[in-house]
Amino acid sequence: MLATLLQRGWRMLSDDLACVGWDELGQIAVFPLHPEILLWADALKKLNNQALTSSKTLSNGKQVFSMTGQYMDVPLPLRAIYWLTVQSAPRLESEMIRGQKFFQAINMLLYNSHVADALLDRGAHFRLASALTKTVTLHRLFRQRGMWAMEKLADLIESESK
Repeated sequence: MLATLLQRGWRMLSDDLACVGWDELGQIAVFPLHPEILLWADALKKLNNQALTSSKTLSNGKQVFSMTGQYMDVPLPLRAIYWLTVQSAPRLESEMIRGQKFFQAINMLLYNSHVADALLDRGAHFRLASALTKTVTLHRLFRQRGMWAMEKLADLIESESK
């Protein structure tokens, strides 16, 4: 998904994982991590982007690509979260999640208790999750299992982000 958005001129802060917290102005922000994107070989074929040059291949088969030219190295305000998931139905769907379901989803997506309990203050996490429910939109995007739909999903994200 990120590679498709990058082809359309978007910029990146991270791939797969993001660091979310309060910036120096007290606003919820996403902080930059690494200027690399990881892609499976089949995704790379479908993207058909000759400009990408892999720096290495990981043991799981994913290829690593440096994206320094499209990388943002400063935190940016967090406005929306897009949660990609698969379904059996042969269609694309977008669902905005609100209220208690939003809080539950955020906790599932952002809080890995095995790691976080050892490293983080649980209260700080729940304060952040609560603040997210008031300032950020959460969109769950569904695509059919096994279906390549990145262009259509990118269209959906672009239309919702305006």
